[in-house]
Amino acid sequence: MESLIARWQLKHVQAILASKASSLPLEDTYLDFLDEKGRAKIAPVLAASTFEDALAALPAAGYGEISAQTLAEYQRTRDFRSALRRVDRHYYELLSGLVAKEHADRELRLILESELDFYNQTAALRLKGAGAAPQRIMEEIIGEAEPSGAEQAIANSASVFEAVEALQERLGIQGLSEAYAASRSLADVELLLEKRMFEKILSATRVSVLSLGTVLGYIYLKRREIENLRTIAISLLFPGRKDQLRKSVYSMRGVGA
Repeated sequence: MESLIARWQLKHVQAILASKASSLPLEDTYLDFLDEKGRAKIAPVLAASTFEDALAALPAAGYGEISAQTLAEYQRTRDFRSALRRVDRHYYELLSGLVAKEHADRELRLILESELDFYNQTAALRLKGAGAAPQRIMEEIIGEAEPSGAEQAIANSASVFEAVEALQERLGIQGLSEAYAASRSLADVELLLEKRMFEKILSATRVSVLSLGTVLGYIYLKRREIENLRTIAISLLFPGRKDQLRKSVYSMRGVGA
């Protein structure tokens, strides 16, 4: 539960920072899940006039560690997207710590590991696509990466296509290389990996119907449904992207049964 709470809290931070970076107003709906205390906590970040000022205001909202990382990244690259990825990384670093603590509950551990695996695999693929060296790729992996693991296979591959093929072989799933060959877009590969993550999570929740894992599985299902609704809303605003966005909408009901 701690991991999901952290996820929602950081979503608010990311939404505010994105609005500052784009110089666009933030719709109040992005803050609907914040109570009065939560809104007061994030007020210094909301009041900032620029993206850099918002990063500098994060300690006042209780995010000092994130502020140091993201501010250093932004000052180095002047790329707000790179800084926002640091916010995302903070969540997965927290998740990695929780994996170590949840060793007593097999279902909970599997759920947390599934999401962490998804992050590491997609991060490795993106870095491979950006031409990063194998050592640089492995430096970004969170947690203990096995020398024979999927991330190392991606890092050692000569090209992005070979990396996707290697990942497909390591995970034992079909369709990754075909999806990339058809579109030359890692977004399609990431969508298949996300589906696999939810399949593993929901399968784990059905092992023990009276565990906390079952509750977490339900919350993950609802999280996917919210993403579906958000994608549908965006497709209504941008009809020209409807076909592209349609691929991102899928149901997890019945998966893993």
